[in-house]
Amino acid sequence: MAKRFGKASSYSEWVEPKLVSNTLELLDKEIPRLKRKIQSVQLCFTTDPFMYGFDEIKNMSMSAIKKLNDAQIKCTILTKGLLPFELSQFSRENEYGITLISLNEKYREIVDQELLLIWTG
Repeated sequence: MAKRFGKASSYSEWVEPKLVSNTLELLDKEIPRLKRKIQSVQLCFTTDPFMYGFDEIKNMSMSAIKKLNDAQIKCTILTKGLLPFELSQFSRENEYGITLISLNEKYREIVDQELLLIWTG
């Protein structure tokens, strides 16, 4: 769809992530104006906030989540990457999800239990 609608000219361009350099400035402008209307902000697969191997995206995501949480705005985060441990210091209202694929149901159950222990202490 990105190619079809002119957002990317090729597959190789599409798979190369691009950071919106003025993300935090946009939040500074939008949060005061829209805070009363915002129930939560979702960071998801399309804009994967914790894309594996892209620290600049992770760092920007962490800064954006902190800015939103400081304004008492809940974030819902979905990633195919790794959730940074530092997120445990952010708002308890935030919601986190990851993509986990396995054909082994027993493995999925073990990982679910491990993740539950990590996030609940």
